[in-house]
Parts: sequence; C-alpha cells; structure tokens
Amino acid sequence: MLELKLIVIDSSLMAMYFDDIFQRHIKVENVEDVVGKIINSDYRLIQKNNYEFSIDVPKNKLPFFKRDLIFEANKQKIDLPETLECSYETNRLVTFSYRSLSHFSNYWLISKQSSGVKGQIFTQLSQDIFENPYIDTPTDYEYRNNMIAFHPNHGSLQAIRMSLLTNAYLRIIKLKIDSHERLSAINKVLLTITEEEQSCLELAAFLFRSGRTNELSWKGDPSYSPRSMAIFTQIAIELGYNEKLVSNISSCFDFDLGPDLNYGSNDLGEPSKLKLYRSLLRLAHTSDLIRCNTNLSWLRSIIVDELHCFLKDGVVELADLFLSFAALLCKETGAPVVTSELQINQEYSVRGNRYKLVYSTKNLNESYRELCLLLEGFCDPFVNTICKMPRKSSSLNELHFFRAAHGLSKSSKCLPSCLSSPLLDNMCAT
Repeated sequence: MLELKLIVIDSSLMAMYFDDIFQRHIKVENVEDVVGKIINSDYRLIQKNNYEFSIDVPKNKLPFFKRDLIFEANKQKIDLPETLECSYETNRLVTFSYRSLSHFSNYWLISKQSSGVKGQIFTQLSQDIFENPYIDTPTDYEYRNNMIAFHPNHGSLQAIRMSLLTNAYLRIIKLKIDSHERLSAINKVLLTITEEEQSCLELAAFLFRSGRTNELSWKGDPSYSPRSMAIFTQIAIELGYNEKLVSNISSCFDFDLGPDLNYGSNDLGEPSKLKLYRSLLRLAHTSDLIRCNTNLSWLRSIIVDELHCFLKDGVVELADLFLSFAALLCKETGAPVVTSELQINQEYSVRGNRYKLVYSTKNLNESYRELCLLLEGFCDPFVNTICKMPRKSSSLNELHFFRAAHGLSKSSKCLPSCLSSPLLDNMCAT
C-alpha cells in the first residue's frame, strides 16, 4: 500500500508525501484537482481523512501513478542531469515541467519579432516554470488582493527585465559602433548578429535564473546556474532554435567562469561569439542588480568595463543611462531600487511596491507589452541621435545629443543623481 499525505504548510500551500517522503508542493487552488485524481483512480484506496490516503497500487503501475500526481498530464518534464535532480540546500527532489511550446516554433521569423508572441511565450513559461514554490523555501512569495507571486527577487518580472535589458544593450551598442572605423572581431560579430541569435539571447536572459530552488548566492548554491542552463536548452530546442547556437549560449550562463577568450582575435568563429553572448548577459544581469545591491560604483564599473569592449567613448555616461533605465523597469514592476543615487522619489523605494509586483506578475502579458513601450522610448532617442549627428562629431557633441534626447540636464529634477554628476554637468556646460 502506498501511503499518500497532503500536509498544510500555510493558507496558500500544501506538501505532498509518498510514504513520508516529500514529493512536491501544491498550491491550495490546485489541491482539489489532485484529490480528484486520487479518488477517481482505478486502484483500491482507504481515505483516512480529507488529505490522507492508503492506495493499493500494483508495483508495476506505481511509477506511472506517482508521475501522474507529481506532473500534470498535459506537461512535459524538464530532463535534468542526475547531479541536479535534488536541491542543494535541503536535498529534495527538483521537478520542472511545462506545457507544449510547439505552436510557437520558429516564432522569431515573425516580422519585427512581434512582442505579442514573445509575451505569450513568456507568460506561459512564467506560469509553468517560475510561478511555483521553491523546493527549499516554499513560502518565499508575496500575496496581495487574493493573488500570489512566487520568489519575487528572482521570479517572472526579474526574467522580463533581464530579457528587455539584453535587447536594449544589443540594439544601442550596435547603433554606437562606428562602422567606418576598423572593427574589432567582437564588433564584427555583433553587427552581423541574426534575428535568431538575438531572440535566443532574449530567451536565455528570461530563463537565466529559472533553475533556482532558493535565494542562496551562487557560492551558496552552485547548482542553480547549470539547472537553468538545462531548462533553457530543452525549451529553446523545442522552440526550434539551432542546437549549436543553444549550446553556445547556454555555456555563457556562468559568465564569470567562462574561458578567457580573446576579444582582439581576427577569428569570427566561436570565441568572439561566446564573448559577445557572455558580455550581453553580464551587462543585463549587472544592471538589474540595483534591486538588491547598494554599491552603485561597483555596478557601474562592471558595466563600463564591458562597454569598453565594444566602444571607445562615452561609456560612463552610457552606463549611467542604462542604470537609470534599469531603475525605471524596477519601478514599473514593483521591484525595489536599493541604490540611494537612483531613488528619485518615493516611487523608487528600497522596499518596492508589492501590490504592483503581484499584479504585474499575474498579468504578465499586459506588463510585458507596457515594458516594451518603455524599451522603445528608451532606444528611440539613440536612434534619432545617431541619425542626426555629423559623422565626424566629437564625443562631447555626442554627449550633448544624448543628454538632450533623454532630457538630461543639470536642472532636471526627475533624474537620478548618478546622471547629474558634477563631471557630467560640467562637460555639458562647456
């Protein structure tokens, strides 16, 4: 006989046990469906109370019965390597599953990368991958107005921000590269990046922390990054991406552990490609750390170093603009902004807006569309600036153009202080 129990954790969650061994967490809203599967099974059972059963399942049928209760019938399991099947902190079984994505196959071929299609994909992945309890810390969630959002620090909205920041960095760096100069190997690769590569990078950024089972740091839990790689790999291949491309991008998830590849190589093959992918993921990830890291100078220095791999001039100012944009994305998704220099007013709070966070998570497709409009609003002035500027203009003139395009001036009251530094204001006053 199989002993099956559903144990209450809190008003929102229950835990399923087989023979006193933990199997999975269940949202209270789904408990009735699980109990229905048990009661309506073909096997003899004794129901001891509402949530405790003894079930006589033949030995050869037992694995299938368990699987049907652990995984929903219409979902496919993520195949994890044996070393990643248990969580690092509590050694519990880790399971991820998702509904079929086959109807989205090759979606990047749609004209202009329809944000509507991407929004649908991200919403489905949010519901299936992110909006479930952590195995190690199941009560890491926010509950507001009868809605719930799981692990808000590394949940659906952080995934959306990562994807949009990756898009913004790629687009603006491409605009800033002077194609009339002798191009480095990495810039040659960047200027020839395909729609498939860009789309795959945005998907990778979205799933960059999908394999977490807790909120430990990378040093505290080195398993979540390779687990995220496995999730991204399986999903990306199902969506139709080139398998070699997927393998290359997934190898960049642990960007601080990658091989020391040479930016200056004349080779346009894998080294430069991997450097580009790794750099874009690092830029996006570092920018979004303003939600949990107070050291703005350190964050800026990482971004500046990365931008210097592509650009010669104006990288400090560009880094500050991106940090400002990252703060705006955080504000619009209810995330905290803990760097004091970026706290423009009460809307940029060290606590964030938890009501907005939960609402934005539960209405992710709508949130994504609105954030895409912010992305276009951020990128458009760069497009206009580059088009209007004389080819041989100085970096100082370019700085004037950028600040004017984004409304940056010493007297501005609606910008972070990092964009109104004495050095920057003095330069623009000349």
